[in-house]
Amino acid sequence: MKPGKDRERALADVIKAAEFGHKRGLEVTAGHGLDYHNVSPIAAIPVITELSIGFSIVARAAVVGVSQAVREMAALLK
Repeated sequence: MKPGKDRERALADVIKAAEFGHKRGLEVTAGHGLDYHNVSPIAAIPVITELSIGFSIVARAAVVGVSQAVREMAALLK
């Protein structure tokens, strides 16, 4: 999704859902669709305990190699 109001609303919905689940004692995780363009704001949600980003790393690794793909994702998560 391109940056803009729709993306901001979608992120607000994810935050709201994550907090809802967390308040009810659920462990909140995120994945399926996370990539190098959208992982940072999702990783910044404090109640999310785990991210599933393997597919993005593997797909990127096909272009730049595993080491570079992992370094790029790690930089985004800092």
